[in-house]
Amino acid sequence: MKHLSLVRHGKASQFSPGLSDHSRPLIDVGVARIHRLRLQIPAFDYVLCSSAIRTMQTAEILARDIPLESSDLLYHADPETIWDEIEQLADEVEHLVVVGHSPGIPALAHMLSGPGSDPKAKAELAQHYPTGGWSFFTANPDRASFALVRTGFYL
Repeated sequence: MKHLSLVRHGKASQFSPGLSDHSRPLIDVGVARIHRLRLQIPAFDYVLCSSAIRTMQTAEILARDIPLESSDLLYHADPETIWDEIEQLADEVEHLVVVGHSPGIPALAHMLSGPGSDPKAKAELAQHYPTGGWSFFTANPDRASFALVRTGFYL
């Protein structure tokens, strides 16, 4: 894998009686922001997402005709679990997009921001990781670490 994009799902509906957290859908503004985000992400060849409705909707908007896989393991997963899922696909894809939740996606983004990361992008990442937020990483030459190249938080 040469590139990795981490995406926090789009803005979703509020909690309400009778609607489980897993079943919360995107709201209109969330859908619109993810459509704009789709234009920012460099070409990718696979999307992996949590099985929650809001992450699947986000992934479907991003993926279009790109292969998409959902995983129950990514629902509110910690960064280590997300990384384990990524590693299973690392040899099969060039640019993987992972759609998940906070705090796992932001925590993983911080963990992966290794040598060569863009200082401005790291500063943005340190401030917040809103719904619909995105971070783009490139593998360092050793393939053992990643450099944060850019973020997409103000769409």
